[in-house]
Amino acid sequence: MEKKSGVWTQGIKLSTVVGWLSAFILLSSAIMGSLVNYLNGRDALAAQTLRLNQYHAGELARIGGTAIRTMQKSLQETADYATDNPAAPEMNRRNLEYFRKSNGFFNSLIVIDEKAGLTYNTPDLGLTGQKIDTPQIVKALSLKKPYLSSPYIAPTGRYLVTVSQPLLARDGSYHGILSGSIYLEEENRLGEILGTQSEKEDGSYY
Repeated sequence: MEKKSGVWTQGIKLSTVVGWLSAFILLSSAIMGSLVNYLNGRDALAAQTLRLNQYHAGELARIGGTAIRTMQKSLQETADYATDNPAAPEMNRRNLEYFRKSNGFFNSLIVIDEKAGLTYNTPDLGLTGQKIDTPQIVKALSLKKPYLSSPYIAPTGRYLVTVSQPLLARDGSYHGILSGSIYLEEENRLGEILGTQSEKEDGSYY
């Protein structure tokens, strides 16, 4: 009986081991399958997020480009009007201020003559009559054609981009530039256009 009992006991142990081994294999397979599915799903989600962000970036670039062209067109019309319709200094200043407030794109507007002297500005930057020698303004004056600067820090300490148009009279004479500044760290129409999308928790903007 003891021998048979021993065999019976060993049989129980062997079957238990086999059972546990089978359970371990099944559990391992399930875990591996879940892990593979998770990784595949994560990669697919990441790829989709990147595609959506890329599409959104392209849309923002298109909208931003359209806005910049609109700014340049409005500056050109204002510059043409100013050169074709000479007015008293006070009237020129008022016209410039009206254009800035009604336009909404520019935080400030300045008129710089051909010798780099600041003639008009709105709002008042405290620089009237001074010579402006920042590289971006010097380049805009020398080009004598529409110019969009790269971002830079102005003498006022602001981080900005300038959009400039030459002041050309009908006879072709050159009178300087009309330049609009977009403050990159302050509110303006361009910031409203490009900043309408909210950031998601994962850092995406779609």
